[in-house]
Amino acid sequence: SAEASSQAIDATGGRSMRARRVHQAWLPHACWLSLLLAGCGGPEESLREVALRCAALPGAKASANEALRAEVLQLQEARQTPGLLRPPTAIGEDAARLLADALSDATRYKLFPELERLMPSGRFLFDTPALDAIGRLLRSHAQLRLAIQRAEQAPACVFRPQNALGNMAPMRYLDDAAIAARLRLNAAAPDRAGVAGGGPDVAAAIEEVRGAMYWIGHLARVGRIEARVLAARLRGEALTVIEAIADNAATQRPDLERLYTLLRQTLEAWPGDAAALIGDRSVSLHTYELIREGYLEQVLTDEDRALLERRRLLASVQSMGATQIDEDQLAYLGAVRALIAAAQQPHHQRVERVQAVMKPFNPEEAASVEAPLASNLLLPSVPAALHAMALDRAACEVWAIALAAAADLDPPPLRVNPVTGVAYEVNRLAGSLIVRSGDPELRDAYARVAP
Repeated sequence: SAEASSQAIDATGGRSMRARRVHQAWLPHACWLSLLLAGCGGPEESLREVALRCAALPGAKASANEALRAEVLQLQEARQTPGLLRPPTAIGEDAARLLADALSDATRYKLFPELERLMPSGRFLFDTPALDAIGRLLRSHAQLRLAIQRAEQAPACVFRPQNALGNMAPMRYLDDAAIAARLRLNAAAPDRAGVAGGGPDVAAAIEEVRGAMYWIGHLARVGRIEARVLAARLRGEALTVIEAIADNAATQRPDLERLYTLLRQTLEAWPGDAAALIGDRSVSLHTYELIREGYLEQVLTDEDRALLERRRLLASVQSMGATQIDEDQLAYLGAVRALIAAAQQPHHQRVERVQAVMKPFNPEEAASVEAPLASNLLLPSVPAALHAMALDRAACEVWAIALAAAADLDPPPLRVNPVTGVAYEVNRLAGSLIVRSGDPELRDAYARVAP
């Protein structure tokens, strides 16, 4: 559900918090950073050159720590270092590029928070003032909406996180995907409410959901934790629209079949969690290199600095020498290697393993001081992010089961909630049904049985 995804996102810290900060204060942070990295002469160009040089991990490769050098060599051979980890090449027109070209920085800065504010929390319900506001927004961005729809016709869609720049990379692609998805979802509100007269246009609302799921699905394929967590939140919002359509008396069996097909395709194309961890690791490798180069103050967010000050670690982090950085990085890499291995299992089967991996990095443990970067900045957000991804999957499964049952289709081969391991339960009522999620963090799925 939308609530569960949001709670999981809000629970994350570290770089996931950094990604949210890029959304919530886009221009002050990301726009400044993009200008800085674009190379406007003088120091700005040198910082970009430093960031690109760090992608090759020269400091780690030259480390006196033999174990660290061996770890980095393995990652280089697997092409999982910042300079080598790249998304696939788009063949032909790229929808992500077309979308980026359709959005100016000023539009991003204005539209992202406006769309986030208009999306209701909980159920997809609007009062008259909210519908009026959505109508005005849709009319004022009619050309952008057309550009988004045209972009969806492109043969490929590849969002590019610029791993070679690490944390110094602007994150416009996150804003772009969220804007496209939320414009689509907000457009479903008038269709659902039937404000134009003649009752709700269910087919039009479903088309808006399809468009939103297009962008969400491609965002989820980006091998980065912040992309997966944002996709989880957006998909939770899309599911509230699906819920509203499934509960509408005007919805017919073909409508439910179309929605079920959308979710079935989403589940069939679901990316593994390991890819997000691998991408997150590449950014952390880059972060360690920037710190070696003396750019700690540029790496730390205000939240990071405040956290280290609260834990009385800021001074020790600022004075870390090469040996301490190497040992911190080696501890981080060992933990992430174990998390990637655990990610091959369903979430409910890996929870204890993840907890065991993370235990040495808890604030009260010695590693919080011995490996302060890994313990306080780079690892804390990972378990909550993995949980958000699992909740995202479970919510889609619950609704796929509900839509198949409501449309009298063969049930999908989904038996247990990936978060809890509890079996799903379908309860049929008079003219409707409920799918019990087996998870207190997720709403059960309610749908009318179509005639």
